[in-house]
Amino acid sequence: LREPAAALTPEDIAMHATTIAEMLEMLAKLNAISLSAPQIGVRLRFFVTGYPDFPVVINPTWESVGDEFISKPERSLNRRDYSTYVRRPAKCRAVWDDAEAHTHNKVLEGMEARVFMHACDTLFGINIFGRSPHPAS
Repeated sequence: LREPAAALTPEDIAMHATTIAEMLEMLAKLNAISLSAPQIGVRLRFFVTGYPDFPVVINPTWESVGDEFISKPERSLNRRDYSTYVRRPAKCRAVWDDAEAHTHNKVLEGMEARVFMHACDTLFGINIFGRSPHPAS
């Protein structure tokens, strides 16, 4: 989980349709908010969520919107017993492709933004383990 995942091509998206469907099922069984491909051993840049606006996120990027940052505790499915405060922008502009290769561009805020940014971190080999805790805002 410390190595960046590779971007998907349109052919990859079609080839991994079954994996995506299985990850969505696994997400529900785990009672989790998001699950990234590297967490199941697939080194490709996609994740699934329980959010109806972005259930399948492929090749995501994001940038901060505004000057407000918030520190909140985060955990990972990899170690549910561990959490640490992570300072993140309150809002982000998220860009991603869905399972049908349609591109989305949306400003996310609150928990949706935090989940999106956390899952993106996982895709780029960044995880909460070893992060310096930030004081609550």
